[in-house]
Amino acid sequence: MNFNEIYGLLNSFSQTEQKQLIINQLFKRATFIKWIMDEKGISFDRIKDITCFFDDEAKKMYRI
Repeated sequence: MNFNEIYGLLNSFSQTEQKQLIINQLFKRATFIKWIMDEKGISFDRIKDITCFFDDEAKKMYRI
């Protein structure tokens, strides 16, 4: 999984609130992302600049 597209999407927004909304929608509605990450050996530690936008529900969902 390449997160460059997600980074590009985030760069389109200037406000942190907008970035949080996008990231939470992507990760909370697409739980298959976790499965793909597990299959490819990608840990959430490697994408902390994305997971920092997770709300409490997403953090709980992914046990972060």
